Amino acid sequence: MRFEAVFPKQATVFFDRDCGFCRRSVAAVRALDWFRSFRFVPLQGEEAKALGLAESRNLSQMVFYRNGRQWGGWRAVKRTLFRLPLSYAAGGALALTALLAPGWRAPAVSLALFAAAALSPLGNPAGDALYRWVARNRRCLPGASCPLTSRGKEGCPSGLR
Repeated sequence: MRFEAVFPKQATVFFDRDCGFCRRSVAAVRALDWFRSFRFVPLQGEEAKALGLAESRNLSQMVFYRNGRQWGGWRAVKRTLFRLPLSYAAGGALALTALLAPGWRAPAVSLALFAAAALSPLGNPAGDALYRWVARNRRCLPGASCPLTSRGKEGCPSGLR
């Protein structure tokens, strides 16, 4: 089966180009996007402005956009993960580990169940909270720089200073 039959059109991922954490996240997804199923566009660009994304999202969320529909934050992360081939390879590896490696069965099954719950609609409240925490503290993450705040590392959780 050809990839185009599964994902017939590129999705657009809008991101904050002025945020170091966001740019590194885009670089990681690009490296894993083996079939080039994404376009990456800054929220500060004309395309995002024409769609009203920059104002509506206040640069605090990545946006997954496809066929006139948009998802932000955690739901954008999930949609992105579902289009990366490595996500399916990781799921298959977990399943094989659970089936073939008795000593690793419990951890593999636990991790697989956790991932399935997190990526299902049941995981949305926790995923949304985690996404908001990361977005709020992205300037605090190692190597991150984000001009949305001038506070630097002030106010960061103690483990991230």
